[in-house]
Amino acid sequence: LKCPQERSPVFLQFLDCTWQIVQQFQSSFEFNEKYLLTLAEHHASGWFGTFLLNTEQERKSRKVWENTISIWAHFDAIRETLLNPGYIETEEMIQPNASVRRMRLWFDFYLRYDESSWPSSILDADDSTTVRPKAKMVVWVPDNRAKVCYDCKRRFTHLRRRHHCR
Repeated sequence: LKCPQERSPVFLQFLDCTWQIVQQFQSSFEFNEKYLLTLAEHHASGWFGTFLLNTEQERKSRKVWENTISIWAHFDAIRETLLNPGYIETEEMIQPNASVRRMRLWFDFYLRYDESSWPSSILDADDSTTVRPKAKMVVWVPDNRAKVCYDCKRRFTHLRRRHHCR
């Protein structure tokens, strides 16, 4: 019995495996972690036609490309931010260690919304009621803790609602 609302985590598992290998061989990959994080974030966001529907045939028959953009076009536009500055081109084959002892939790993806796991170096402690990251990153903050817009720094009112800059 097929359920059209079912989701499979196979692509996310693939990205996690790739991230595990990148951790072992950081200079062997031309892309950086932001590349993997962006793919992981958007594979189910619905923002890009690349990941809509189940097959390329379905995307073609529904003409997805006429109404959406490809994530690869977006990546082309931000290419410089996705490159690994430590990349060293080589013909040498990498041999990842698949031991469970080598596996690590991908904190930047799985705990991206858990402020208790953020390092203190990214938090701005000038106001104990509002958590604001110092670095430019997407962070979910509960509405009751957000007093000003993170993007424009203006106070919320009845007319200026939360999330108005997104």
